[in-house]
Amino acid sequence: MTSDSIGAVDPKTHHTIRREKRTGTALRTRYGHVVEAYYKTPQLHEQEFRTALATLHIGERFVRERDGVRRERVVPVRPPWLRPITDA
Repeated sequence: MTSDSIGAVDPKTHHTIRREKRTGTALRTRYGHVVEAYYKTPQLHEQEFRTALATLHIGERFVRERDGVRRERVVPVRPPWLRPITDA
């Protein structure tokens, strides 16, 4: 709710002739995140997994455990002090 004091001013004397008080109401829209549940076929689920597996970045891996499969990021192994590791 807003409240403003507006008045009419005499142009010759620059004194306030009358005052008006107005109030108004503004409506704010609130948005919520809606997740719609949908069924994925086994073929679609497998294709999404194959795509995720093919697009892994360096240092990422999938770990399969008893409670499911999870994606994790690992720190690459650093080269030893005396002998640098090369691709050859």
